[in-house]
Amino acid sequence: MSNRGSLITNLLTLLALLATLCVGGVVVSLLANPYLPINVFPPAALPPLAVIASPTATSTTSLFPTLPAAWTATFTPGAANTNTPAPTFTPLTTTSTGEPSPTRQTDSTPTGSETPSAQITDTDVPAGPTVTPSKTLTPFRFILQVGSPLPTQNFANDQGCNWMGIAGQAFDLNGNPIIGDLVRVEGNNKTLDSFTGGKPALGPGGYEITLDSKPVLTQGIYTVQLFDDNGVPLSDVIPFNTFADCGKNLILINFAQNH
Repeated sequence: MSNRGSLITNLLTLLALLATLCVGGVVVSLLANPYLPINVFPPAALPPLAVIASPTATSTTSLFPTLPAAWTATFTPGAANTNTPAPTFTPLTTTSTGEPSPTRQTDSTPTGSETPSAQITDTDVPAGPTVTPSKTLTPFRFILQVGSPLPTQNFANDQGCNWMGIAGQAFDLNGNPIIGDLVRVEGNNKTLDSFTGGKPALGPGGYEITLDSKPVLTQGIYTVQLFDDNGVPLSDVIPFNTFADCGKNLILINFAQNH
């Protein structure tokens, strides 16, 4: 009788162990994947992932017009006209008393007996050499671009008429914008610096320098100069004026490489 009771106890223990293992397996499976069909209380479905648009490249289009570098034409005077008659002078004659005698002035209208002088036409004048414009080299590698300085209405920022300053770009020999050169403004007890490329909204090589919080008329007070990243001057010291006019509170100054 005791053997039979021990057998029943062993069977119940084995069944309890198997049930524990089954429950543990179900729990582990649900932890690994709570969306199994055996889960009577599955969690809510996750929302789909949001698709974020990839960033677009910054536009390299400049707001400033790209102008050619300044050049000065060299002129060679043409040959002198050898057919132009030289003026003649008639000396005064004197009388026996030593006083000059009056000379008779003839009418400029030719008479029938006079032979009219030959008239010089355009074909008689020899043509001079053809003028060939050439770039004038300066001691500095950069000069003002043609059209600079150009006073205009502020479009460099959203300050409108509550701002006055300069802005622009610097271009190499091929017309490409240059990044990293120093633009320095001095005057009115100020020294203000900005780097080309620091204001990309104005173009790849754009820069901006604030001079005042309102348009002010100045003449010969401010100067601007371009330097490389080592502080070596690339342009001459260039004076510019400002205006007490909301339509001219931005002075557009572009630099162009000359050689």
